[in-house]
Amino acid sequence: MLGIMQYKNLLLCFIIFAFSCLFSNSQEIIKTQDLGLWVGINGEYKFKNNYKLLFSQEVRFFESVSKLEKSISEIGLAYKINKNFKLQGNLRYVFDKKKNKIFEKNLRYNIDLRYKWDINKQFDFKYRLRFQTRYNNFLLINKNGTKSDFRHKIALDYKLNKNHELSLSGEIWREFEQYELPHFGKFRFVFSDEIDTKIGDFNLFFGLERDIDSKPNLNYSITGISYNFSI
Repeated sequence: MLGIMQYKNLLLCFIIFAFSCLFSNSQEIIKTQDLGLWVGINGEYKFKNNYKLLFSQEVRFFESVSKLEKSISEIGLAYKINKNFKLQGNLRYVFDKKKNKIFEKNLRYNIDLRYKWDINKQFDFKYRLRFQTRYNNFLLINKNGTKSDFRHKIALDYKLNKNHELSLSGEIWREFEQYELPHFGKFRFVFSDEIDTKIGDFNLFFGLERDIDSKPNLNYSITGISYNFSI
């Protein structure tokens, strides 16, 4: 049975591995790194036996948290197949401000297959397979086309006590774009602490992300907080 010391060692290895991946070329990173802040609120409403209605709102800041990058509104439906598997679908509207000051209004849908394995009373292993498609400027006559991704995400959750649940996750994007061969586009590592309170859950997280589809590669450090509640 894994204990807290083993978890601390795992966390240290995760941080070393993540930073080694992101900062393998220090001369390049100096010119291409950024710091972002994500702030969101997530709600869910359970109806019938195994169904949940999901809704969320999030804003994201970039350029060292000095400018608004995205406003994201999302609604979804989740179905619990059994104690291990779940299906989920989401529809997302994104108001996106690009670094060249061009605004986009994008629509995205995704379909998830989620798996959860309760290793013991403290540890859970999770895997999520997501297929998503984004429609850029979907309201315009001359659209910029679509972009689809397969996203693979694994996570290890550790229940520290009755109020804190820690999580380590890694995710990679397999991208499909017009006139391009399928390729890996980005990867992301996240460490989070979900705090249970009387008014809901607060999730504090720190992430490292690398866009390997761009030349040179773009690298992001992400900090964030979200509030989660059920009705």
